Amino acid sequence: MARFNHPPRGTCIPGCPLYGVCHCGCGGATSLAMAQDPRFGVIRGLSRVFCRGHQIRRGNRRWARWSVNGVPNERIRPLLAFLKKRYGTCHSVASSLGVSTDVVSRHLRGDRANMNPRIAARVAALVLAGQPADREHRARPSTAWEQDRIRREGIRQDRAAYRRGEKKPPQAETPVGAHDKNLCRCGKPKGIAAKRCYACFRADESKAFQKASRERARLTGKGPARSLESPRRSA
Repeated sequence: MARFNHPPRGTCIPGCPLYGVCHCGCGGATSLAMAQDPRFGVIRGLSRVFCRGHQIRRGNRRWARWSVNGVPNERIRPLLAFLKKRYGTCHSVASSLGVSTDVVSRHLRGDRANMNPRIAARVAALVLAGQPADREHRARPSTAWEQDRIRREGIRQDRAAYRRGEKKPPQAETPVGAHDKNLCRCGKPKGIAAKRCYACFRADESKAFQKASRERARLTGKGPARSLESPRRSA
């Protein structure tokens, strides 16, 4: 946590080392107060002490832990939507869970990224209590966050095996002649930036010229033009 010598609310004071930066320690830039409210220590034109919602991290460390490492809202939101459809209102759902209505409404709107694990356990228990006893429950598919965590765990284990010498990284097979980039496909030397040697270039150009000449002769009814490689006839 960052240290400062003024009340943790309202606006910051000029001269504070954290002026313009959120005082919770996240490093985010704070906004300027557009209105003045002496009751909450807000002075118009000065930078606020916290970003929106970050004062919770300063006041209660447990809330900060839940806001970062709690249950993702993408897993809780469908359950809350089911409970709201069953009970009718957010107030009824909150009363059944033993929390405030604001907690339920914020998670339904998606304003919160994570939920307290204890409240999430109550939500899951309330949903399961409303299901028929003979219903077969299928395993839910893993989320993108869980899939990424499994992938990162596999990478970590592979790297640890490489360091211990139990596993060696795969070696790609080098094709014959690939080490020498100055040779053409025919084996003759070529330029560094060239794709082929001059002989192969002339042969390919001749084939393309002959093909274009045959197509032109077919369309015009005249004989094909002389190839680039054909010698000139003496008069």
